[in-house]
Parts: sequence; C-alpha cells; structure tokens
Amino acid sequence: GEVAPIEYRTEQIVVREPDGPVGEGRTEVRVYEDVDGFGVVLPEELLPVPFGDFVVGWTGYRGRPARWFMELNRAGDLDEFEAAVDRMVEMNYNFVAADPTGIAMRVGVETPLRNQLAPGREPWLAMDAADPESMWPGGMLDRARMPGSRALERGFLVTANNDPFGFTANGRLDDDPWYYGSFFAPGYRAHRIEQELAELTGQGGVELADMMALQTDHRSGLADDLVPMLESAWQGVDTDPELAGYADQEGLAELVELLSGWDRRMVRESAGAVAFAVLARLLAEDVLADDIPLAWDFAVELQTVAMIKIAMLALQGAFPGQQVVAEVDVAVLDAASDTAAWLIERFGAVDPSAFSYADLKVTSLDHALGYGMPLSRVPTDGWEDTVDVSQNISFAPDAEQWITSYVPVERTVARFDEDGVPELHVACPLWSSEPDDPDSQAALDDYVEGRHRRLLFDREEIEGALRERIELRR
Repeated sequence: GEVAPIEYRTEQIVVREPDGPVGEGRTEVRVYEDVDGFGVVLPEELLPVPFGDFVVGWTGYRGRPARWFMELNRAGDLDEFEAAVDRMVEMNYNFVAADPTGIAMRVGVETPLRNQLAPGREPWLAMDAADPESMWPGGMLDRARMPGSRALERGFLVTANNDPFGFTANGRLDDDPWYYGSFFAPGYRAHRIEQELAELTGQGGVELADMMALQTDHRSGLADDLVPMLESAWQGVDTDPELAGYADQEGLAELVELLSGWDRRMVRESAGAVAFAVLARLLAEDVLADDIPLAWDFAVELQTVAMIKIAMLALQGAFPGQQVVAEVDVAVLDAASDTAAWLIERFGAVDPSAFSYADLKVTSLDHALGYGMPLSRVPTDGWEDTVDVSQNISFAPDAEQWITSYVPVERTVARFDEDGVPELHVACPLWSSEPDDPDSQAALDDYVEGRHRRLLFDREEIEGALRERIELRR
C-alpha cells in the first residue's frame, strides 16, 4: 500500500588475476538495488529466471558488528554467554558454550513471527509483495520460542543443523505452534549423535576419548535404510517371477554380497563405501530426476543429502496418497544393476580388493586461505550423512575424483579440571597460513587420521614449547 524507493548501492570489487599480487587486480563494478525496510532485489546473476523481480528480506542482512564476537570472548559464565548471544540478532548460528557449571545452547538471530499461514502466505514459497501480511507485521519471535537449553534433564545437547523442534518431522509446515523454518539438514547426523550420547551417558561418565571418537564417527544412517532395502529386493529375485531376470545381471550378486557384509562405515579403506555411494546417487536420480528434470542438477549440487533423503522417503512410502515409486524392488534393483555396471567399467569387476573409497573421494582445501589459491586435495573419511561429515560430494560417472570442500572446519573437545581450568583439544586441517611448513603438514595428517592436539593454556607450557620470540617496541 505504499511506494518504497530503491536505493542503488555501488560495490567495487578488486579481483586478483592468476598469479597476480595480493590486493591488486582488475576492478569489477556491481550495482545492487536495496529496498529500505524490506530487503534487496535479487540480481539476475543470482536468480536468472524470467518471473519478474524478487525482493528478499532477511534479518541477517543487517551489518554485523565485530563487538558481538568480542562480547562472546569476554563472557565469564553461561549467563553472560546467553546475554551476548541474545544481542547478536544478525548472527544465524547455533551457539554452544560450556563452563565448569554446565553447558548451554542458544540462537540469537531475529526470526519473524508469522501470524497467518494462509494460501499465498506460505513463508517457504515466494510471497506476494502486495500483501501486507508478507512483510512481518507480527514482529519477531520472543526468546521463549527460540532454540535454547541448558540440558538440565538429559545432561547433553545435540545440534547438527537439524530442525531443533522436530516441527518438520511429519512433512508439514502449516500445523506447528509457530513457524521457525522449512529447510534444515536431514536428521541423520543429529540422530546418530543423540543415539551415541544416550548410550554413553547411560553407562556413566563420558570420557574425553569418547567424544573424540564420536566426532570422527563414520556410520551412515542412510546405509542403515538402503542396504536392507536392497537385501529384501534381492531375496525376491528367487520368488518373484517379475524379478527373476535380475539373477543374470553381471556383478549384481557380488554387489549385494559386498554391501551385505559391509559395516556401513564411510572410511577410506572401504570398498563397500564406494559401492554404497554410487548406489545412493544413482537411485536418487532414478527416483527424482524425472519429476524435476529442470531442477535436478541444481538441487543435487545444492544439497545432495537432502535429495537422497527425499528419494529414500519416496521409496519408503512416506508421502501419503502419492505413489512416487511404482515398484520399489524394481527401482532398487535397477539402480543396483547400474551400480554394478559402473564398478565393472571403472575397476574391471565388483571385487572389494580392486578399489577403495580413498581411490575416489577427496577433500579439497583449495581457496581456504583465499579464493584462487590452490592448496591440496587429500583422501578423507566421511560422507553426506556421517557425524564426521563430507557434504555435497561431486559425482559424475567419468570423474577421476569425487571432491568435497564441505567438511568440519575444526573439531573441538573440551573439559574442565577440578579447579575449573579448561582443557581444549582440537584438530584443524590448516595449522598456519603457510600450508607447506612442517606444522601444517603434521596438522593435516592429524586431522585426516582423527587425532586431536591439546592447546597450550599454561604460560610455563607455552614457554617450554617456544621456538621464537619477537618483541615489539613502540
């Protein structure tokens, strides 16, 4: 009901040329359209679709003062930590903290209160800008309806980018007490962490080594769903005339045997991890690609694990009244036959001694110290749904490697001694800004092998490990 002026914002971006000096290069000029109080007009390079202009508003678009992080650094206890997070209304993160008295999880980002979820007002879809109810008239969710806990009952917290409330578990977004969001990481990692912590805490105290092992857990929850489905379909080959033809498919029996005996861990030395990764990708494409032919490639690259999960839900009949897959056993065996053919073409046979996960899957550290700066690629454990996660792994039938850069930036485990002094153990793929120095190489080896290093807090320990002292004088 009002005219909102567009403010044109000019950004000058210096783009370094290949092998050029840092801080120099060609200058690219971009002009963006801001609509004050509402959002920003998406530029064509981000959304190249001929459907008109889209204005996107998000509370995180506001400037993020560095003082928020300083306040977190200075927090002396959990109360001060939570107060600092509550002031970080632009920071779209799940924050977790601990002090000698306990642990806490908190989210600070402002989240709009959706008063009326009606047709045409679904916040998970593009909404009509002419409708005043699209513009967050209800203000923001109060603190009581934002994620947060001190874990007073269970004694542990779990966050893995999953839906914190379980609102989306029934596949609906319009029947919840309030709307918090629509797109979360599938719950495989959170489920695995919760299972393991429930077992560990049920046995008594949790040791430092237990948490280190959990951070490097490589069991696939998707494999726990898919492998039994394959085994069941294969059993039908002997009893169902419509499936009898699969008995003669080259390599299929060997593939079923390989995956049936596999421990469902996505680790470098595993041949089963290769077979499963190929099967999951081919099966997901078989199930979904023909339903979204124009969007499939974009969707599977944007969030691979989400597409695989949706395919699994379709195979499990999780969409009432919608028969996405006509013959589940046929779909699974078709994808398994294609997987066997892929392995035979690539490695000559479905022979677990002929290949391993390390032959294909690598983590790329390129661009980690600046865009355009190549570093290294190294075989690593982990997959789309494992606790030690590797997401959006590239996949193409003729690709030499499967590449991912979506991995844990660091792993951290902490505890407090009897005097309340923290002890921190970390694993980082890059230990310094010099990737070729011995420290960085040793750190990368530790990271790949799942070994943690204890950070030095005590002055005497630090000076005992001192290699060089540089004194700065005014």
